[in-house]
Amino acid sequence: MSAPIESGPDVLGIHAHLLASIPGVLVLLDARGIVRFASGQVEHLGGESVDVLVGSELTSHLEPKDRPLLTWLLAASAAKSPEQLTGPVRLPYLHTDGRPRLAEAWALNRLADPALAGFVVLLLLESAYDHFDQVLASAQAGVALEDNLSALAGALALPPVLGESFFVVASPDGRKISCFPPNPSVPGPPAAGPWDQAMGRDSAILYTELAGLPESTRAAAKGSRSVSCFPILTRGESTPSACLVVWSRELGPLGTTERTAVDRALILASLMMSHSVVGERLLEEASQDLLTGLGNRRSYFQALDSRVAAGDRPAVLYIDIDGFKDVNDRLGRLAGDSALRVIARRLSSVVRPTDDLARIGGDEFAILCASDVTEPQVIAIAARVVERLAEPISIGDAPALKVGASIGIVLDFPPGTTSDALLASADEALCEAKAAGRSCWRVAPAPERQRA
Repeated sequence: MSAPIESGPDVLGIHAHLLASIPGVLVLLDARGIVRFASGQVEHLGGESVDVLVGSELTSHLEPKDRPLLTWLLAASAAKSPEQLTGPVRLPYLHTDGRPRLAEAWALNRLADPALAGFVVLLLLESAYDHFDQVLASAQAGVALEDNLSALAGALALPPVLGESFFVVASPDGRKISCFPPNPSVPGPPAAGPWDQAMGRDSAILYTELAGLPESTRAAAKGSRSVSCFPILTRGESTPSACLVVWSRELGPLGTTERTAVDRALILASLMMSHSVVGERLLEEASQDLLTGLGNRRSYFQALDSRVAAGDRPAVLYIDIDGFKDVNDRLGRLAGDSALRVIARRLSSVVRPTDDLARIGGDEFAILCASDVTEPQVIAIAARVVERLAEPISIGDAPALKVGASIGIVLDFPPGTTSDALLASADEALCEAKAAGRSCWRVAPAPERQRA
């Protein structure tokens, strides 16, 4: 058993170092929400110093639409005993660069403690892995390779890597070198550096400290102390034509946890570039939503366009999940993803074998029925959807979640009606269902009915 740490001047230094090293920000708020103390990765979260944060209202660092989340968190914490943690709530914290940084917020009620007299709030920074999933999803949706590489590099600025990064990609003829993101805040091509040796025949993982770089490159390093370059070999290549550059404020090669995240980014980049050698879009032919296993937006519109082109009069059920935003805001994205999988299974259980079911947006689903379906059959499907999605959803140890479904229905439209027109009418009917109190459906009037 290790010996306890004794009190003294050195202990105060240890405490300060521990607080500054947590992967997030620890703040003390008074009863009015004013920051009285802050420590941790303050500059990483908001791009500002502790001195700027202390004395300000924490809500002033959130978008107005997000401020009720913090208000709810503090109110819920105030109702609990000092031993009970409240949270998590996902708070988009405004960075000085204008882009929000998502943080997982937890609160502890210390109002009755004379030494603190407020709320202890821990803002845990989101990790690079959260963004990796988003990059994969955007790649599947057909987002351009350069945008996905830029997003992947941006993810490495989050824990556990916390490094400024960019991808260097050579054109097929080797004459042009591009960076993603295009204008990184740290040195890269055309400046001289290890990236020049990280691609080509003699490529290797390279680690270089600031002292080993040309003077002009060192001058532009902006506080970084070392840089690592990782070659990327894509399918069909014998020598790499791209590399990942990671700048660090620390000396020494990346540690195990940092390398694990970097290796994941390298795999994703290699896969994306393998499918986009000359700007093709990744997974363009894919038809499945990775989260739920259902068809995705692209496959749904292909099926709808195909039936319209064939002269069919398909029926469309456009489904929006009521109350889902509250699930994400209160329990976080992982719980929301689990709920979406349950919802997908329940929807699959009510559609007919001949129907197409797809997830076409975050919490939006659609059912496509063949043209021989009758109105009573469509209404029966909608009724089953509302009934099944009204059943509580259990996610782990959390209280049962309650959601619902509002549905806009289109049927009996004339042959040749465009897919866009069908979806627009379904969306209008969906809005009517929500206005009517949610957990119900409305049928869009077909043009023949409107003229009648």
